[in-house]
This record gives sequence, C-alpha cells and structure tokens, in this order.
Amino acid sequence: MTSLDDAELTTLAIIPIITGTISVIASSYVLQDIIRDPKKRMRTYCRLVFGMAAIDFLTSLMYAFSTLPMEKGVAVYGVFAVGNHSTCTTQAFFIQMEIASPIYHFYLAWYYILILKYRWPERKFRGYENYLHGFALFFSLGTSIALLPLNVYGEFFVWCWITNVEGNGYYQWFFFFGPLWFIIIASSVIMAQMYLHVRAEESVSRKWRSSIVDTRKLGEKKLKKMTDRVFWQAVHYELAFYATWTIPTISQTILQLANIQPAFGMQLATAIFTPLAGFFNFTIYIRPRYIQYMEDNKTEEKWWHVLFKAVKVAVPSRKMKVEIISVDFEDEDLDKEPTNSNEYDDLDKEPTNSNDDLDDIDEKKKITPNQSKEESKIQEQPDYGYED
Repeated sequence: MTSLDDAELTTLAIIPIITGTISVIASSYVLQDIIRDPKKRMRTYCRLVFGMAAIDFLTSLMYAFSTLPMEKGVAVYGVFAVGNHSTCTTQAFFIQMEIASPIYHFYLAWYYILILKYRWPERKFRGYENYLHGFALFFSLGTSIALLPLNVYGEFFVWCWITNVEGNGYYQWFFFFGPLWFIIIASSVIMAQMYLHVRAEESVSRKWRSSIVDTRKLGEKKLKKMTDRVFWQAVHYELAFYATWTIPTISQTILQLANIQPAFGMQLATAIFTPLAGFFNFTIYIRPRYIQYMEDNKTEEKWWHVLFKAVKVAVPSRKMKVEIISVDFEDEDLDKEPTNSNEYDDLDKEPTNSNDDLDDIDEKKKITPNQSKEESKIQEQPDYGYED
C-alpha cells in the first residue's frame, strides 16, 4: 500500500515517460553520431561511449514505458497498467541490464588514467577492449538471467524491477546497488589520481619549456586550459552517476532499513533523475563540441542556440595528445620533438624494466616513414572527448 493520493501517483507515472523519452532521443544521437563517423569508430573512447549509450538507449526505453507493463488491477503504482506478469518481467529484465552503464563509466575512468598517467598507447588499450565489452555484456545479461528463476521481478516503483517485498533487498544490493557504488567510488578515486597527475605533469612541462623558450610564447594558458578540460570532462561523467543514483540509493536504504516509505519529493526525484542517465551522458559527450563552438565563434548567442548548432554541425576542435614529457594542445611551436634523447633524462627518467623498453621501441616503430603525418596522428592520438 501507499499513502500517496491519485494525483501524486499519476504524476509519478507520467514523469518517467517524459524523462525516459528524452534519454532515448539523446542516446540515439550519440549512437548515430559515432556510427556515421569512421574516425570515431576507430577510437577506443568513442567505442566505450557507444557501448554505454547502447545500454542507456535500451534501459531508457524501458523507463519510458513507465507503469504500462505492470499487471492491470494489481500494481499499486500502476496508474496506466495494461500488462501482465510477463510484460512486467520483460521490463524488469532489461532495466537490470542498466548495471552495464556504470561498468562502461569505469572503463572510461581507466582509459583516462592509463593514457595520461601510465602513457599507454591506443593500440595497447585496444588489445583489451574486446574483453571489456564482453564483461559488461556478460555481467549485465548474466545478472538479469540469474534473477529470472528466483521469481523476484515485479512492481518496484513506477516501473518493474526487483520487488520490494521482504528479503529481496539482498538481491537489489548484491546484483545492482552494491556493484554500482563500488564502481562509482572506485572511479572517483581514479579521477582524483588522474587530476593530481595531470597537475604534476603541467608543472614539469612548464619547468622544461621555460628552460628552452619563453613560456609566454608557448601559451601557458593553453596548458592550464587543457588540464582543466581533461579534468572537468572526467568529473562530469562522475557527477552524472552521482546525480542519477544518489537519491534512489537513499530511498531504498530508508525503505529497507527503517521500513518507511520515502517522501513524495524523494520519489519524484527518483522518477526524474533515474531515467535521465542517457541524457546526462549525452550532454557530457557533446560538451567539448559546445565549448569549442563557443571559443571558435566568439558568439553571444543563448546557450540553447549554441547547443543546437553544436549538435547539428560537427565542429572540429583542437587535437590533443600525450607527449613523453607533457600533455598539451598541439601547436606549430610544439610539434617538434627534441632531437637529442638525453634531453628527457633530466626531466623524467624512463623505467629500466625491459617490458617498458620494448613498449617504447614499439611506440617509435609504429609510425613508419610511409605513413603521412595525419594518419599517424589519427592512429595514436588519445581521445579525451574532444573531436577532430
């Protein structure tokens, strides 16, 4: 039973239809944007985002159905219920697969730090990519299938998932909320490490460059801007998951530990934010393009006009790369690598481990004389979400 009146129940049932539809449209944009661009399809970052968007599209579609799949005349929240046990189970099955979305978020966190801090080339990360996609699919689909014989799928809120009957809270935490918050906290730690590393790299880079040429000529502001962009792009992915899952987690904790139904305001926030995961990821995906459009055009248009143009038109942005010494925007003054390998010694002594040496040799051999400069950049340039 619920203490909510008919108007409140109707409001809660309508909200996911709106927010879920918004996320379906947003996720569709990300999917088609990557599919239609051959360069993006070649990039590890874009393929990880594609996997996350695919899951967001599927689960957002399930949220958009709201109470429709619930058993008619049985569900407490089923204001628009026209379904049966099978339709409710189907909706719950695919919503459980949403656990793959934070898994992909975790992959992105690792991608950022491995490229920046540990200087992995794209090809090295690419060697593990199939396993990453496979695990995300295996875990999400596996947990959804594992819950079927337990007969725990049913009315959860204004959508179907693991029901809130006594004893099912363990399944909710073991199969979803537990892994979810482990991933979010672990990703937060990774992002903090990445930020500290990039700041340290910026300091080393500034010191090195000041001993060779005037740092004002190289554009010290560009160095800081790049550092901030990488950091904030990563932070926004993290904030999206906090925004999506903090209130639902608190609501479930209150319900399970105190056996008290959350207030209407908390339930309303859950109905709004949970289906919006796909939309949040879309805004982060398009954010670099929006920023670049603002900088390139020096426009004073309203933000929604700029966002529309950024979505409509593929806006080229500055290429970004990881150098042996520092992370910086590409610039004509910075394209030339030091000709003497000893110049690196005073700044950052390379590891003596033989495996590391082989990686360095492979990195140098990878760009052959027959390759054009542009091809080599496309092949090895790490992607932080800023498009070419």
